[in-house]
Amino acid sequence: MRRNVALCLANEAKEVLRLAEESAVGLRLEMEVAEKLRLANDVNVKLHRSNEAARALFLAKESKMALRLAIESAEATARTKDQFIANMSHELRTR
Repeated sequence: MRRNVALCLANEAKEVLRLAEESAVGLRLEMEVAEKLRLANDVNVKLHRSNEAARALFLAKESKMALRLAIESAEATARTKDQFIANMSHELRTR
């Protein structure tokens, strides 16, 4: 009878150890999944920041182009005005 009790206890102990190992494996898997999720979130944050930086760069280039066009237009207008004044001055002097 004692042998049967000892055998039952040994079997129970083995089962407890097996369950503990499974639990430890499960815990390790949970930790690995949590780490991978954290890394994925970090990548997502970096991509979001990269997209924001790219958008800011695009807007800056777009603004620079608009400013360049406005300057060119203002310079062309100034040249036209100067030419008109020069022509009118010549007309007034030669009459």
